[in-house]
Amino acid sequence: PAEPQTFNGEIIDLDLKQADYADFFRLIGEISGLNVVVDQNVTGTVTVSLKDLPWDEALDIVLRNNNLGGILEGRNVLRIATRATLQAEDAQRKAARDAQAAAIPPLSRNYVLNYTKAADVSTTLLASGVLSSKGRVAVEPRRNAIIVTDAAEQFDGITKMIEFIDTQAPQVEIEA
Repeated sequence: PAEPQTFNGEIIDLDLKQADYADFFRLIGEISGLNVVVDQNVTGTVTVSLKDLPWDEALDIVLRNNNLGGILEGRNVLRIATRATLQAEDAQRKAARDAQAAAIPPLSRNYVLNYTKAADVSTTLLASGVLSSKGRVAVEPRRNAIIVTDAAEQFDGITKMIEFIDTQAPQVEIEA
């Protein structure tokens, strides 16, 4: 189950009947001290009767009941929009990040292994999740080496994983 949210705003009483969303959010802005910006797609009215409730919990209840979302931008700007609008913006940001990542050419690095077989390290790297979705591993069995091709920011984790795997097996010497 999800962890319960903790609300710590000033305790308020609200009794509103058919109040416009803009008026409700302006009231929340005055109580909270936040600057509230309401998206143009947010229209309608709200009817609530709430007693002895933190203002942030009242805001959360109204947002959830009306399929709206709020994002705190900067230090003190609360932006209210429909969930569809916020999801579309998230999708656009993700697409921009993905396009930017796709534009960066991948790097290749060679790792010569001392103690572990290259095929075993390759399998472990592919299964471990340290490679990005574009990452590839090629095995060079003659030199017991692997060639890793991936984004530059992935190589710190890849190198640590290879150093962890490519260690000498503990040996015991028994002398009589």
